[in-house]
Amino acid sequence: MTPQLLCQPASVKSGYAAIISIIVILAVIVTVGLAVTTLSIGNAQMSLGQSKGEGALSLVNSCIEDTLVKYNDTGLVPLSITTPLGSCTNTLDSSTPTSSTFTTSATVGNYSKSIQVAANRTTSVNVVNWIQTN
Repeated sequence: MTPQLLCQPASVKSGYAAIISIIVILAVIVTVGLAVTTLSIGNAQMSLGQSKGEGALSLVNSCIEDTLVKYNDTGLVPLSITTPLGSCTNTLDSSTPTSSTFTTSATVGNYSKSIQVAANRTTSVNVVNWIQTN
């Protein structure tokens, strides 16, 4: 009866080391890939949010301009206004025969913008104040 070898040949040990090295390298590559993907998704979401926010701001500015034209023509601030960009609502904060303060709000997706405008109306409309409230 021949005694069995208690040690493994050197080629088997180096094979295990190679497999473990490959597994570690793959784990690092997957981790870096997931990190880069997560950052890319976050940047894309921020970019989309900024775009939607700018769209809401453009819409509310457009609505204010149309509201001021109607205020100049009729002396009244309409409660809602529709432009080619979308619809807005106006809230009359205060009004006298020669001045009005109103807040115009617009929403694009989940993004809302509001601007408060104070204007005097005599022979024409003069904007006294234009403040973004959110």
